[in-house]
Amino acid sequence: MNKVNEELRIKNEELEQPGSMIVGQADEELKMTKRHLTPDREYNKECCGSNNCNNSSFLILNSSFKKRSSFKKKVMFLGSSEEVLEKIRREVYYVYHNLEVVTYSPPYKAVFSDEDNRAMIDAINKADPDLLWIGMTAPKQEKWVYEHWDELDIRCHVGTIGAVFDFFAGTVKRAPEWWQRHGLEWLYRLISEPRRMWRRYLIGNVLFLWNISKE
Repeated sequence: MNKVNEELRIKNEELEQPGSMIVGQADEELKMTKRHLTPDREYNKECCGSNNCNNSSFLILNSSFKKRSSFKKKVMFLGSSEEVLEKIRREVYYVYHNLEVVTYSPPYKAVFSDEDNRAMIDAINKADPDLLWIGMTAPKQEKWVYEHWDELDIRCHVGTIGAVFDFFAGTVKRAPEWWQRHGLEWLYRLISEPRRMWRRYLIGNVLFLWNISKE
């Protein structure tokens, strides 16, 4: 058991898994940036070009755009459907012009075959991204990364972020800010999607607390 715990600790240090607060801050920053876009997805020069504009995202991104040819980075999104990934590609293009986006939609099934796993591993290694986001629902995504970590020939941070794919694409609405601030986003999701979420939160959380108590 101690050996397993030590392996888990090392894996957790290697993986970059943003907490809900960090994800929330990123989501708010994205909303701020979007508010400064015209309907044609161009920056509102009348607003963002004035001294009264408080859009820090625009100032940072605008500076980045001028240098984008010299440091264009590659981000890979693995997971979700092609429809959601297409919306993600479009949103990234509109908001973060300095990023190259690579996507891969794995088959929607409870258990991946050896061929499925090899295809995903090869896609990641071929892309060789600077940042890898994986969204295949929890805890499936965390287990997949743990099991195949040694086969990934990459040198970047990896985040298992699940529903954030849909939040960013705009296909699923996040919990209201009050729920987020009080750590109740999980409850909002349970109420919104009880048939899909009840096992994760009512059974999974109890098992998690039970295993923690045993440790």
